[in-house]
Amino acid sequence: KRPKDNAYDLICVDLYCHDQSPTFIKELVWLGEINRILADSGRVIFNQLAYGKHYLNAREYLDKLRAIFYIAEVNIVPSRLSASNMLIVCSKNGY
Repeated sequence: KRPKDNAYDLICVDLYCHDQSPTFIKELVWLGEINRILADSGRVIFNQLAYGKHYLNAREYLDKLRAIFYIAEVNIVPSRLSASNMLIVCSKNGY
């Protein structure tokens, strides 16, 4: 196990190749590991595609994140290329 002094204050998760992401990012075990290495007052930001068919996937991912994290903020970031991203800011316990 990682000692507490090696916890991270900020983790950014942006794992896409074009419009595909690896399946492991949706696994509760992997999300639990992200939570484990996050400092008690830290934040993790998850980037999800939020346009067309991806919007529903992003909403489902948001529900999955709620099982592990406190959701501090959700922002839809529009793009001039008509694609949008959903940035989900999470913490361990609402700090």
